[in-house]
Amino acid sequence: MKAFKFPLESLIELRMNEERQALHELGLKLEKQGQAQQKLKSTTDQIIQCHGRINQLMSSQCLSLFEVYNHNEYLRELRRLEVAAKKDFDHASRMVAESRQNYHKKKSDSEVLTKLRERNYQEHIQRLEKIEARHIDDLVNSRHNQQRLEVV
Repeated sequence: MKAFKFPLESLIELRMNEERQALHELGLKLEKQGQAQQKLKSTTDQIIQCHGRINQLMSSQCLSLFEVYNHNEYLRELRRLEVAAKKDFDHASRMVAESRQNYHKKKSDSEVLTKLRERNYQEHIQRLEKIEARHIDDLVNSRHNQQRLEVV
């Protein structure tokens, strides 16, 4: 009996490798997105702390214009950093979305081929079972004919 051989096996391996590569790239992009999100959160936290310090300076008895000015300049710089961090995070989010879409496409490509291989394998098994059933029927018929000839 003939062993099962799927003609597109090498294509399945290629598609599975592409799927693994796409998953790896998605993981890297997710990591970058997490780093960008952490940077944005850190900058936002620093802005909140700076606001608190400015409010504290404004309500204190000994108000130093120099300190208020320095904190306002620092706050301006933090806001600029926040805008940059927000852009980085948005860019990273877009890259994650593209990478996720690419991964799902690669995954569906490999799943289609895997299902095709499975269907072909099931058809192969059914053909083998039919051949085996024919052989068994032939053996039974030949034995039955042999017994009939012995009786006559």
